[in-house]
Amino acid sequence: MKLSKLSSIFCALALGTIGFTVRAQDNPEQAAARLALAKQLFEVSAQPVTNAPPTNAVSSKEARAKAKADKAAAQAKAKQADADAKAKQDAERAAAIKAKQDAAQAAAQAEAKQAADKKLAKQQADKAKADKAAAEAQAKQAAADAKAKQDAEKAAAIKAKQDAAQTAAQAEAKQAADKKLAKQQADKAKADKAAAEAQAKQAAADARAKQDAEKAAAIKAKQDAAQAAAQAAAQAEAKQAADKKLAKQQAAQAKADKAAAEAQAKQAAADARAKQDAEKAVAIKANQEAAQAAMQAEAKQAADKKLAKQQAAQAKAAAQATAKDKQEKKAKKNQAAQADQAPVAPKPAATTGNSISSDLNLKPIAPPALPISASKADRLAALLTKYKADQITPEEYHQQRAAILAEP
Repeated sequence: MKLSKLSSIFCALALGTIGFTVRAQDNPEQAAARLALAKQLFEVSAQPVTNAPPTNAVSSKEARAKAKADKAAAQAKAKQADADAKAKQDAERAAAIKAKQDAAQAAAQAEAKQAADKKLAKQQADKAKADKAAAEAQAKQAAADAKAKQDAEKAAAIKAKQDAAQTAAQAEAKQAADKKLAKQQADKAKADKAAAEAQAKQAAADARAKQDAEKAAAIKAKQDAAQAAAQAAAQAEAKQAADKKLAKQQAAQAKADKAAAEAQAKQAAADARAKQDAEKAVAIKANQEAAQAAMQAEAKQAADKKLAKQQAAQAKAAAQATAKDKQEKKAKKNQAAQADQAPVAPKPAATTGNSISSDLNLKPIAPPALPISASKADRLAALLTKYKADQITPEEYHQQRAAILAEP
């Protein structure tokens, strides 16, 4: 009986110790429940066992054994109390460890969340910084593009100014040549000077055409008018020279018939002066109209740029009309040249100045050549041939002609 009780106590203590050791991770409620179960086991094992009444022979021996058992039970109970206190302490310690672990886990989760929030905030800040850098780069690129465009416009303006200076130099060279020619023919100097001024204006107009394409039509009209005026003046001078030569021949012939020769000379001189005055008036009027048209076009463009397209269309129509007029004049000139070259039957001496010039079969004097190279002259002649064959439009002709003249 004594051994059975001790075995029960030891088993209970072992179970309790193992339970507390294995369940060190239990919460305080679970630890308290296990402690109560262990106490119940100890109480059951500590209950006295009712035996049969001892006999007289063995009563003293049983009493000693019982006392010894009671002592052992008391010792076991004390050990049990110590074990209970230790188990309770271990349970509280386990609960504290569990609470500490929960607090550490919560702190770790909070720290992880804080780190994630911080990382997210850093990513957002980096993204904002990258967006800002991209915006600044885009702004810098836009500024660089604007600066490049401004530099290109400045370079174009400088190129146009250089072209204008070069064209002006060519005009000055032409004017010097005209002045040299004017020493030989004083009457022809005025026409040459007008041609030089017209060429200078044409060169300036070409330079402006490069800066602003909308002025091209007005410049073309001005160029055509100036060229027509120069050709008309040259033809007038040639005609005047021919008339003077004819007058000298008439004066020589007047020795045979003084009265008829004087009448013919006076008539020829009057016709020559009248024709010269008429041709000069036409040239002056053409220059004035061209200058007025150019000034009006420039003033209108400065006042309202929205009407530039309409002005270009009007200038194009004017250029086409001028080209048509030029073709008509050229056809008339060719017809007049053919009429001058055709053989004429001899007539009596008493005739007009025009009939005498036809009898002499005089050819018109060609206008002075432009101060350009032979290659440019060939290219301009080829371009004119294309234009006469209707292979290019008047606008293309003037644009290509201005480009050829503007070349160095």
